[in-house]
Amino acid sequence: MRRILLAATLVALAACGDDKKSLSGVDKVAPPGAPGAPMADPHAGTGMMNAPAAAPAQVAWAVPSSWKQSTPSSGMRVAQFDVGTDEAGDKVQCIVFGGIGGSDDQNISRWVGQMGAAAKDSAVVGHSEQAGVKITRLEAHGPYTDTMRPGDPKTIAAATMLAAIVEAPGGGKLQVKLVGSKTIVDAAAKAFDEFLASMKPK
Repeated sequence: MRRILLAATLVALAACGDDKKSLSGVDKVAPPGAPGAPMADPHAGTGMMNAPAAAPAQVAWAVPSSWKQSTPSSGMRVAQFDVGTDEAGDKVQCIVFGGIGGSDDQNISRWVGQMGAAAKDSAVVGHSEQAGVKITRLEAHGPYTDTMRPGDPKTIAAATMLAAIVEAPGGGKLQVKLVGSKTIVDAAAKAFDEFLASMKPK
């Protein structure tokens, strides 16, 4: 009887496999705020990731003359730039992130979801490549809630989001995000695209 119980236990353990994997074999990821989980940057977007974070891409860029570089306010930010000031007097920033997990499709879908239910019908996604650097660009419009203001979230009824996923030839990715008042972001769209176009492998 004891042998039967031991055999059953071994079979059950084999079926469970690595406790770091889900039943489908996908790596488990700690939810935001769980012990050992990285602190999420609200501008990076929230939600569960089904893939581990990739190393940041090694790319160089030229900063548009109208943008002002400032010190990154979180460890997830590789760089941040002050683009303008909105009607409420708040800074509108273009942020370069490194080490965001999840697939490109997951990140694009999450960003579109931040722009309201109707954004998915009008969002535009484009693809380009220069000097081996692959870029996926998103443009979405709709209401956006700025969660960078704990306890006092700011909702922008008419907002634009410009975002991009940048992949270097040797691997590694960066995510670039500019979101805020439609008036400010639409005016910065040309500079945003020049910023993306300037990206080259280091």
